[in-house]
Amino acid sequence: MKRTLLTLCASLLVLAAIGLAPVFSEEKKVDPMEAWAEMNKPGEMHKLLKDHFEGDFNLKCKMWMDPKAEPVDSEGTAKGEMIFGGCYLKQVIVFPDKVTKKDVTGWSIMGYDNGSDQFVHTFIGEGGTGLDRANGTYDEKTKAITLECQGFNKAFGGGFSSRVIVTLTSKDEHKIEFFYRFGKMDEFKMMEMVGTRKK
Repeated sequence: MKRTLLTLCASLLVLAAIGLAPVFSEEKKVDPMEAWAEMNKPGEMHKLLKDHFEGDFNLKCKMWMDPKAEPVDSEGTAKGEMIFGGCYLKQVIVFPDKVTKKDVTGWSIMGYDNGSDQFVHTFIGEGGTGLDRANGTYDEKTKAITLECQGFNKAFGGGFSSRVIVTLTSKDEHKIEFFYRFGKMDEFKMMEMVGTRKK
């Protein structure tokens, strides 16, 4: 009995090693490599990113470090380009630091995962060492992408959650609202950024 089980397990491992996708695909007469390549082609949602974010934008930002305080205003720029054959939008975002009198640069990377039918986003830049990943969907009625993220930051007391709403006002303007919840705090709006295409 034990030997039979071992033989069965070994057979399953061999099947997994050679790949089960071709076996199952023969029933549907689908080439798995062609299906994989087709699934990973940029589509309608990638075009949405290209149309609304590729190019040069002026940014106006409001930030609330305390939900009861007045916002701090700042201005910056964003330069967007589609990379990796149009699969991802890369934006180089620059804001001047009023304290150090130097520019602070960050990269926003957003794509649309055809496999999960969701937008994916991450941001890296000066002033941070973390790498958060957000996922979300697009609502045709509101013309908005909503992204959600769970993270951990000991500076803020541990776990946090964020919700980002990207409203596509037009091809020349967009608004991004950042909502955060730290620990047991109520969610509050931490930042709002309006991008206007440079003419």
